[in-house]
Amino acid sequence: MTVRILGVDAPETKKPGYTVGCWGPEAARFATDTLLNQPVQLVTDPTQDRVDRYGRTLAYVVKVDGWNFSVEAARAGVVHSYVYNDRPVVKATEIAAAETHARDAGTGLWGAPCNGNTDSVSEIAVAPPAPAPAPPGGDVYYKNCRAAWAAGAAPLRTGDAGYRSPLDADGDGIACEVRPN
Repeated sequence: MTVRILGVDAPETKKPGYTVGCWGPEAARFATDTLLNQPVQLVTDPTQDRVDRYGRTLAYVVKVDGWNFSVEAARAGVVHSYVYNDRPVVKATEIAAAETHARDAGTGLWGAPCNGNTDSVSEIAVAPPAPAPAPPGGDVYYKNCRAAWAAGAAPLRTGDAGYRSPLDADGDGIACEVRPN
């Protein structure tokens, strides 16, 4: 059974094609630390459907002593309070108050580095940087630094004919700085 916990939204950690949201791993760890091997009850809410469009059970996760994950996760600053489709859950006020407490204290995702922003973005939107343009004089090619030194061209600087990043071991823009033995 898959459960969508009511009243809260955690940062993404496993959504295919999306980045991990800020504080996502910490939110997952909080859930594991507080719920793993604990007897819990799934409690539905009369204001919500029992199952969402993905087939997940919609419920609060409550320990036998009454500890409600939605409220306590908001208080710990590992989730945002969440209202789906303008239909607040019965515990919405309590969850929002717990979130306010965490936000005011700068707890969890409300502090650095997230400062409340846990957005996950499509990995398509996070395109890799464009390759650097070929340096001038790209006709010159040295197989390795030994060849550049033998030609009397080394050391090579970014923009020099024959410079290429694989020859620049430390990435400082100067290739073949040391004469090979």
